[in-house]
Amino acid sequence: MRIFIALILFVNILAVRSLECFCCNARVEGRIAAFIPDSERFRDIYGTVGPSYQIEITWPTCGCWMGWVNASYFCKDGESDPLKDDTSIRIIPLSGGIKYAWHFSKCTEAYIGAGPSYSWVRIRDDSSFVKTEIDKQVWGGVFKSGLSRSWGWFYTSIFFDYQWHYAKEQQCRSIGGPLFGGSIGGEF
Repeated sequence: MRIFIALILFVNILAVRSLECFCCNARVEGRIAAFIPDSERFRDIYGTVGPSYQIEITWPTCGCWMGWVNASYFCKDGESDPLKDDTSIRIIPLSGGIKYAWHFSKCTEAYIGAGPSYSWVRIRDDSSFVKTEIDKQVWGGVFKSGLSRSWGWFYTSIFFDYQWHYAKEQQCRSIGGPLFGGSIGGEF
């Protein structure tokens, strides 16, 4: 994950010569992010950070507005409190929405966006005191922001997203949080 993020930052920072850029094209990008859960209980069980792997497709709509869809995958092992039994969580969000882009040059833009998200959450626990498997489908949302650059058909970005979902058990539990990451992809 560190190498991927370093590659994305290197391409964004050190590129000095811009090739001909295509404006308002569809984009397909592979994204990787550090997911930092909001919930203290989540962090105690699964750790403070974990990788989120994503595929995102963006297309032009009108002016500086763009539509987007995203599929993500997060999986993490941990130890339950207080008995330290093995547990794992898998979160698969599907989201979509709109972005608004500000073009600083022909090839560089900053964007913000938002949209709803629907997630499948699976928790497995090896403890004999709780359910061994919990499957939930939950609604939530995503706020997006980022800085992107293109070189011809090649596209890269750094981003900050905030994702929220609430799994209802005895009480609402947050399984959301910020995502910091980068992406590479192509414009068509």
